[in-house]
Amino acid sequence: SWMLGKVLLEVMSIQLLGFLLKRSGAVTPVTEAGIGHYVAVIGFPCVLFSALAELQPAAGILPLMLVIGSAKALVFGAAYLIGSRSASRAGGAPGEPLLRGALFAIFGTNSDDVGLGVPILGILFPGRVDALYVLAAMQALLFNPLAYVLLGVSGARSGEPAVRPSLAATLCTVLVGLRSNMLVLSVFAGLAYRLIVAAPLPWFASYPIELLGRPFQPLVYLIGGFGFVGAFDSLTSLPAAVLPLAVVALKSLCLPMAAFLAMRWVEPDGDYIFLYAL
Repeated sequence: SWMLGKVLLEVMSIQLLGFLLKRSGAVTPVTEAGIGHYVAVIGFPCVLFSALAELQPAAGILPLMLVIGSAKALVFGAAYLIGSRSASRAGGAPGEPLLRGALFAIFGTNSDDVGLGVPILGILFPGRVDALYVLAAMQALLFNPLAYVLLGVSGARSGEPAVRPSLAATLCTVLVGLRSNMLVLSVFAGLAYRLIVAAPLPWFASYPIELLGRPFQPLVYLIGGFGFVGAFDSLTSLPAAVLPLAVVALKSLCLPMAAFLAMRWVEPDGDYIFLYAL
């Protein structure tokens, strides 16, 4: 429909602006880091907290979450294996396979469920938008922390054998560090409010939270445009492009297809699942 075209045009226009601003030097690395920090620490947590605190889950959301969660778990494992095996063959530090495997797993499962998914799905399936916030919460509470643990273990293994912390100490350090992760905290706080209070946020809380979260969407599109600058410089040769393309294929093809096929067993008319997995 023309509304979907309008949304896509808006997204691409802002991304193009971000690309031009960074390419021209108007946006410096310091500015880019500040924008990214605001999105990660304030904007996205406020949006997610507000949505989860007032969540009204539609019927059938549990099977959808199980299907998407299972498909993401498969892709997480596959991406991890691709990254770790490629690092093992290339040699390097002892922790390099874990590091690359964890990064590939994050790239293979993370998606812009809220920034891009909400406006598009809101046009195609208006009654199914709330599930995107639950998907984002699942990513923040399950898959991202698992990848952080792998990154922490990778860092521990990279040190000198005599001073390497134990696995238990590394796990405790990573889990304690999640206490300062605003995205994790916002998910816990939003779900706790929804389960305990189960009422709309009072105006004196909802207004500032909504105001702080309002810049999230356009800033995410700008950051996407920043990322295009120099993104293809390392892909000028086929060998260098193989691994990134493999992760893209896992995220954009294998994950949606796995979710689609699994949903066929649960809900034969659940073709919409394909969009949730993109």
